Amino acid sequence: NRFQSRDGAGPRFEKRWADRKSSLKTLDGFRFFTLLRRADDVAINGRVTEYEENTPDYMSMTVWETKKNFNSWRTGFAFKEAHGGGTITGFLGAVVGSMMVIKTTPIPAMWDAVLPIVSATKDCVLELQNRDASGKAITHGSQPLPLECFVAMNRFPVSAEHAGAFETRWADRESKLQGVAGFVGFLMLRRDRPAKDAKRGGGGAALPD
Repeated sequence: NRFQSRDGAGPRFEKRWADRKSSLKTLDGFRFFTLLRRADDVAINGRVTEYEENTPDYMSMTVWETKKNFNSWRTGFAFKEAHGGGTITGFLGAVVGSMMVIKTTPIPAMWDAVLPIVSATKDCVLELQNRDASGKAITHGSQPLPLECFVAMNRFPVSAEHAGAFETRWADRESKLQGVAGFVGFLMLRRDRPAKDAKRGGGGAALPD
């Protein structure tokens, strides 16, 4: 999901995420979650990255082994728990609280992940900060949460007829990421879309879902 926070409400938005109940770690197929905060001060080759107008300043991201695992979460108790506890009062409270810190309703985005590259588990343990004994983030909502990992991404507009060739180029390239200090993981994300819109051609068949 993508979010646009209200002016000055970023730390309070982060606190809402830090305080919410979550059973994700207990669910089949769950692999990873992080709340992404847009980095506005990163310079590449001496030039600070610029963003298009209305680019979301937060994204929540979960990684699942399969879509079936994701859909099971969406229809189960854990989803209700994270969105007000499953009661009307809790749900309405969550909605009202959210609208105090974000400008619009969340904008979903679904992706199929291919070509994963990961470091060995012992080499990619994230150093979590400001946590209590249970691992829950501690924040008062007055300051942004400390950085716990950094995510860099590029976006590519690729027409359907060239999608296969594009993925083949990435599959064939030699990567040395696993030997880079601090590297945790890589994923190529392909927008999830109906089969009728996913016609491939030109460069051969696309990688399997």
